[in-house]
Amino acid sequence: MNEISEKTCICFNIISRAQALDRVPHVRIRNGNGCRSRVGRNLRNQGGTRSQDLTLAPRCRITRIATHEFLHVIGLFHEQSRPDRSQFVNIFMRNVEPGKRGNFRRLSRLTVDSRGLPYDYRSIMHYSNRAFSRNGRFTIVPRPRANRNQFLNRIGRSTEMSRNDAEVIRRMYSCPSSPNTSQSSCSGYPYRFP
Repeated sequence: MNEISEKTCICFNIISRAQALDRVPHVRIRNGNGCRSRVGRNLRNQGGTRSQDLTLAPRCRITRIATHEFLHVIGLFHEQSRPDRSQFVNIFMRNVEPGKRGNFRRLSRLTVDSRGLPYDYRSIMHYSNRAFSRNGRFTIVPRPRANRNQFLNRIGRSTEMSRNDAEVIRRMYSCPSSPNTSQSSCSGYPYRFP
């Protein structure tokens, strides 16, 4: 959350249980199986609250994965789902676990707006070359050959938001131009949970 606020104009407010029960819309970070969140604002009525779940199993509680899931909440899709992805990666569906193939679908321009930014192999939203492989083989391979050589072992390994991750959010939310410092002007920053 701190990194997102430092690099964009997105601010987070940590609310109390009483506020949640008063139906203040919010993201509920919860324990569970897997690492997941819906893309964009997807509130549900749950237990008397209006929330969107962001699930982080114990193995998901590292900065890279938590940031990836928060960026889904903010509205980012997986990089390999971009409408123009076929120019930049080959997807090998035959190597993908059957229940995970939806994560590799190419989405339409009506669903994903890359806001004029180029394909980003360094994106924290990009899966790794063997993500959800059912047989240990590649599921994603950069193309053409020069990109394969440069990025095959780099995709899906970013530990922080790329420049383009931050820029697409700034464009989505009409943020001012790139921040000049690593500090945020958000109240409550740096964020701490009670």
